[in-house]
Amino acid sequence: MALLSDVSMISVSWVKILLTAACIFLVYKIVKYFTGEVREIPPNTTNRRQLGFSEEALDILSMEESGSGNICLGISITSKQSLVHEHVRDALVLLAKRQPMLRAVIGTLADGDKYFEIKEMNKVIAMFDITISHVKASD
Repeated sequence: MALLSDVSMISVSWVKILLTAACIFLVYKIVKYFTGEVREIPPNTTNRRQLGFSEEALDILSMEESGSGNICLGISITSKQSLVHEHVRDALVLLAKRQPMLRAVIGTLADGDKYFEIKEMNKVIAMFDITISHVKASD
């Protein structure tokens, strides 16, 4: 009977520790919210948006554990006609024009905040050269 009460006391203490940590984190966020300075995005950067919570977590994971936050998608293309390099490139350009988030890269401002920055089409077109592999999308 004494062993059972020891186990329940240990589990209760862990619950108290976790609740205390959660409360401290919540108080920290509230204090930071009320005492923090208002951050304004510079006026010439209308094509940016701050990373959300899950996006920031994936970004941290991708930096800490290589590959754990990266998402890659492979596409298998079949065609009755042979594919030409220019056709594939033109299709990628049209897709990027239609879907701006496909042109987004994660950039860091001077204050350390991370934002999705949507690249202009003329800068993105150079990244669609599928014949080379050293193209770098962001810093």
